[in-house]
Amino acid sequence: MGWSVSEGDGSRDEEVPPEACAALIKAVVHTGPGDDVPAGFSALTTGFANYVWCTAWQSRDLVCKTDIVEEAGYSSNVSAVGSKLYVRVGSVDVLAGQCGVGPKVHSCGPAGMVMDYLPGRTLEEADVHSGNQRLLEAIAERLCELHRQPVPKSTKGEPMLWRTMDKMLPATV
Repeated sequence: MGWSVSEGDGSRDEEVPPEACAALIKAVVHTGPGDDVPAGFSALTTGFANYVWCTAWQSRDLVCKTDIVEEAGYSSNVSAVGSKLYVRVGSVDVLAGQCGVGPKVHSCGPAGMVMDYLPGRTLEEADVHSGNQRLLEAIAERLCELHRQPVPKSTKGEPMLWRTMDKMLPATV
């Protein structure tokens, strides 16, 4: 959960230009496990089909998430599925940023995503079970706001988890 950096003086409401986003994604898109970190970037975390990088662009901290399914040793068939999945998941990130419960997303596509960086510590399961009522209420308020939004078209239909598992299983067998 994050609080949008646009809640404040508005100094970060301006968009990062598409050509800048494309250049940031291109700088890290083929970086995989064990590779050197690109100059000016620091690795934040990894996931199934992407790597997450932090960088500064014109004194603005940004996160660049890239899809590297092929580089991780999966087939091009899975890579195509991963790219479509990435856009679906990205559409929820875009929605979260638009309604103020997540970072503003500047670019989202099959190659990756660029969004504002929100400083802080990532919540873990232990945080949720800590008994901190104030924290739980803050999480509930943000989730409630997100769930009030219309469902993005790219995620409508059968639950995404089942759709993606059905597509991934034949490709990995």
